[in-house]
Amino acid sequence: AGCNGADAVGHRAPSQVEGVAHSVASEPFVESFRAAVRATSRSEERECIVICYSREVLGQSGAGHFSPIAGYHEGTDSVLILDVARFKYPPHWARLSDVAAAMSSVDPGTGRPRGWLHLRSRARDLDDSGQLPPIRIPYV
Repeated sequence: AGCNGADAVGHRAPSQVEGVAHSVASEPFVESFRAAVRATSRSEERECIVICYSREVLGQSGAGHFSPIAGYHEGTDSVLILDVARFKYPPHWARLSDVAAAMSSVDPGTGRPRGWLHLRSRARDLDDSGQLPPIRIPYV
């Protein structure tokens, strides 16, 4: 992300603590995720949240996956997931608590829980019209 002009801040779900109910241990993580989703959904800045989650926890086929969050619905406490594999799953709403549980799933490759990234465009100079210039991502 950094080489393409973005700042990235990672937020890993908490590891399960022996003797502590997982829902109790994860409450601060869920609240910080909800606050970030709310703020990013309302923001006019160039920023987004990308989740790393277990599809299985959401009742989908497949395992670990990355997708951006496109919105938040306060009334149902749900997030809009823009699945990057559109051929498999179109954009869909999921309860924020279910998404947090899916991010808390341990990645078998690392042995650690998953989480989310907050990506934000680095501060740049405005163009002659007072607007931010378009983001240019080199062909990969």
